[in-house]
Amino acid sequence: ATIQSVQMQRKSEYTQAFDLQVGALANGSALKNGLLNALQASLNADTNYLQWARQEQSGCFPASNSTAFNSAGSWDTQAVNAKTSFASQWNPVAQQYSLPTITEENI
Repeated sequence: ATIQSVQMQRKSEYTQAFDLQVGALANGSALKNGLLNALQASLNADTNYLQWARQEQSGCFPASNSTAFNSAGSWDTQAVNAKTSFASQWNPVAQQYSLPTITEENI
């Protein structure tokens, strides 16, 4: 239930980010795409962890034999990289407008 809640929250974050209007920001489209990439990779990881957890509950697949678990780890790596990239794009904009800077842990 906890993993499903996290996955649903991430999906909501992605939907909100998709709807952001960024035309007033310099490089707004690139910033939005960077954020969407980070959130999508995180959502993919969360979705695969949820699939693995459901398999575990049914007693089907231990982690070492689970494609979902292995895919989740790959998506985790991609998410960290995308979040780090987005933070490096966002932080100069944030400083320009006296907004808080972020790290990949904040996304």
